[in-house]
Amino acid sequence: DAVTAARAVHENDVAETLGMQQKLSQWLSTVDREADIAEHFASILESFGTEAATSGSTDASSSGDASGGAAEERALIEVEMQEICTALDEATKAKGECSMLLDNLTIEVREISEKLPKLEAEKKAHAAGRRFKEAAAAANAIKALGVRGEEITAETGDATAKLDSLSGDIEAGCTKRAAAQKRLNATEKTSDVAKLHELLRRSAVLKHTRTRVERVSGRCSSMLLLDGPTCAFIAAELGAHQAQCSLLRAKHDLSEEEFGAIEAEVVAGLDLQEDEVDEDDHEDDEDDGEGDGVGEKE
Repeated sequence: DAVTAARAVHENDVAETLGMQQKLSQWLSTVDREADIAEHFASILESFGTEAATSGSTDASSSGDASGGAAEERALIEVEMQEICTALDEATKAKGECSMLLDNLTIEVREISEKLPKLEAEKKAHAAGRRFKEAAAAANAIKALGVRGEEITAETGDATAKLDSLSGDIEAGCTKRAAAQKRLNATEKTSDVAKLHELLRRSAVLKHTRTRVERVSGRCSSMLLLDGPTCAFIAAELGAHQAQCSLLRAKHDLSEEEFGAIEAEVVAGLDLQEDEVDEDDHEDDEDDGEGDGVGEKE
């Protein structure tokens, strides 16, 4: 009986030891996974800082090229744009004043039309009553309204012609402004396409890192602490880059083919080491298996 009891105690101790070894192995595996994600997170943070500095130096270089032909052309177009916009503002203001004048003339014509029948009736009444002085006054008022009516007709014709001319000027000005804006965009297209390359390159790196993080998280049974913050950072930066890409694409009216060609060129120039990532995953799986085997032997 004593031997049986001692054996039972020994077996229980062995079982507890194996359980502790298994928990330790799982904990070490989780730590390894956290370290992997931390390494991926650090890599994108480090490259983010590097790209910010690079972007600053690129901006400085761009400002240094301001004396070049492209910068001079851009400055001339900007002056032209300012002149066009000023002329458009003046024409728009004049058109508004002209429209208001026509509205006022229309109201005055309506008032004259309402006054004339009354004056005609008054003149007849005064003439019938031999109130010749009052009849003459009514006749003079009718004559004055007739003269004013002729003046309004002339003013209306002039205002209408001016309104048509201003409308034509505004339409021509809008056409000139659109053409100038297109030429201005063309001067910026080279630098903007370079920005687009960098945004797409960074986006591809972020997506690749997200895939690696998801692969690491998928191999761990428990929730990893750095998984959420890393993926959230990647998602936020990806969203910002995609928005900028959409703006640049719309600004230069890039077609699907043009944008696809730029994206393909960026991807072709990247070295994301897919094979190395796969080998790391395989080695980690083998390490987990060896740890479990040791626990079983013990």
